[in-house]
Amino acid sequence: MQPFINYICLSAKQYSLNLIKRISMKNLILTIMMFTLGALMVNAQTQNNIQITGTVFDANNNSVVPGITVDLSADSIYNSSTNSYWSYSASTSTDSLGQYSFKLTIPNGINNAELLVSVSCSGVSSVQRVYFPSAGYNNIDFYCGGQTKTCMAYFSYKFDPANHLNYSFYDNSYGNISSWKWNFGDGASSSLQNPVHNYLKDGIYDVSLVITDTTNNCTDSITMYIDTKDTFIFPKCKAYFYYYPDPRDSFTIIFMTDSMNYPAIYTWDLGDNTSATGNYVTHQYKNKGKYNVCMVLYDSTTNCLDTFCETITVPFKQPCYSFFYYKVNGDTVTFYADKSPSNTAKYIWNFGDGTGDIDSNSVKKHVYTKKGYYEVCLTTVTLNDSCYEYCDFVSTDTFNNNRNLIGGMVYLGLNNTADIATVYLIQYNPKDSMISALDSTVIDSGGFYYFDNVGSGNYYLKAALSPKSNYYYNYLPTYFDSTVYWNNAIEVNLDPNNNKVWAEIFMVAGSNPGGPGFIGGKVNKGSNYRSDYLKGILVILFDAMNKPVAYTYSDDNGDFAFKNIALGTYQIYADHFGIECTKMTVTLTETNKSINNVQIVVDKAGIKVSVEDLLPGLIESAGQIYPVPAKEKLYFELTAKQQLNMAISIINLLGEQLYSSSKVLTQGKNLLEIPVNSLDNGIYLLNLNIEGKGNLSYRFVKVD
Repeated sequence: MQPFINYICLSAKQYSLNLIKRISMKNLILTIMMFTLGALMVNAQTQNNIQITGTVFDANNNSVVPGITVDLSADSIYNSSTNSYWSYSASTSTDSLGQYSFKLTIPNGINNAELLVSVSCSGVSSVQRVYFPSAGYNNIDFYCGGQTKTCMAYFSYKFDPANHLNYSFYDNSYGNISSWKWNFGDGASSSLQNPVHNYLKDGIYDVSLVITDTTNNCTDSITMYIDTKDTFIFPKCKAYFYYYPDPRDSFTIIFMTDSMNYPAIYTWDLGDNTSATGNYVTHQYKNKGKYNVCMVLYDSTTNCLDTFCETITVPFKQPCYSFFYYKVNGDTVTFYADKSPSNTAKYIWNFGDGTGDIDSNSVKKHVYTKKGYYEVCLTTVTLNDSCYEYCDFVSTDTFNNNRNLIGGMVYLGLNNTADIATVYLIQYNPKDSMISALDSTVIDSGGFYYFDNVGSGNYYLKAALSPKSNYYYNYLPTYFDSTVYWNNAIEVNLDPNNNKVWAEIFMVAGSNPGGPGFIGGKVNKGSNYRSDYLKGILVILFDAMNKPVAYTYSDDNGDFAFKNIALGTYQIYADHFGIECTKMTVTLTETNKSINNVQIVVDKAGIKVSVEDLLPGLIESAGQIYPVPAKEKLYFELTAKQQLNMAISIINLLGEQLYSSSKVLTQGKNLLEIPVNSLDNGIYLLNLNIEGKGNLSYRFVKVD
């Protein structure tokens, strides 16, 4: 374990100087004041923003429902920074397209939160949950009219902190409920109103509740998914601490915890027969030596106990840091290195123009052959130590000192820098929806980019890997600081008081396990779209859990395709800065491995994703499935214009195919009979694929 100071001062250096500098994890300033400032600045950079959008549909005909109220709420969430509880409530109405949107910021100090999004249709409420932390963008759709007005199923749950596999379920249903039937997703069931269930192993389980209101002859059901490995709502406690020396005394060590649990009790064994309590401890050791320091964390709210130990060496050896400043005189730059106390010190220079030098003199002049912007690095070496490298950016253009600059690094994930990528500078005016792609630049071999001579204003940044990159298919085009959604991107502001900004972009990874599936289609121009140029529209594929899978771009004809993808449920999203997109959900199954008629219409009012209807030439009419809820069988009437082949499949909400069959439709009326008695109680999707050219999909509920 590296001492704490090796990491905290990096942030202080990057953010407090407000200069465009690439500083390696080794570049530090050893003062407690800078540590405090760095911690505050990093905290200020943390984004707790959440956006929730969606559409309200009429369940009977899938038309949108405008003017309906959507509520967002959170109740009594503990804030460790203020030692208080935070609640939140907001309401909005759907617009003419049936769409709604919420944006909110979770206060600093709240590590985990559950938000409730609800819609009330004709007195019947539907509720869905959003968790923080999670993806910053959440899309939640609602369906009105698909449920009875007299009862509605809903439940909540929590797990036992002492045994994360033990869950308590609480019925929160509406109506005069007379019976409850639970299915816990592992083969077990219960008829209690508020049961307790113990899972035997970790996994993802679909838990369903079916309620019956005999007074009003009403039955309803709901299914939720539980991941027993995901404990972010009630996190397990984890003990951990950092340490660093008092700059005035190398025998005095400062210890600080890195545990998220609050309130908690921290007890220390400092290794020299002394002890302490608290999450911040300062201790002076009397003798040289190695000490085994242990910290015990006890969280009384979850009855959790954990211990972390680390061996430290006293006196603490102060690390060696390289540092320099410089003066510019035309093309000549004079560098002044912090002089090492060692007479044998060597100063290793990299001047950023392909040249370098090694000298024992701490003052060095260098003449640049042309005006430009250079990254200069220094490493100081002595007989006993090699000091940490320090880098700074030097301009030989005197006008450059007054320029507005935006620069930073492009990372693949959290640590590795991108190899070949382009960064785009974008300006957007929401008043007239005008988008200006102002500039683009290619990162250097170290992942660094910059834009200079940028005017004052607000900007967005987007990074995309080159097709020549070794990671092209693994990381999606990403907006600053780390999102694939333009409306969740962070603005960069330049003004006379803040004319140099460091902006690191952490690219979002996609994961495609591969398979026999195919999804393709075409991007078309809407009537109000201002451009005929539909080449290069970014299309992103998400899985059923809203995790990125893959991306592609439309070609010269507007065509796009996702090849060799796994079977399952996907969401299709098109990215166009300044234009909202509503995702489309499709499902690939063993009997329907290919969907090639996805239509994306780009219009000023929004991007609509749909599956082209190819059925009118094949099907004269199609009825509704019945009965719903279903117990033993489903029935469906369909009139075909000719003899047709039809593939039938039933899919659960995880995208898993549970039933499949095929049938030859005769010309004229056909009555389909589909067995459902082998299905567990829950919500399912019936998919009827006609000749591979189109699908009829119906949602139904199975009960006993």
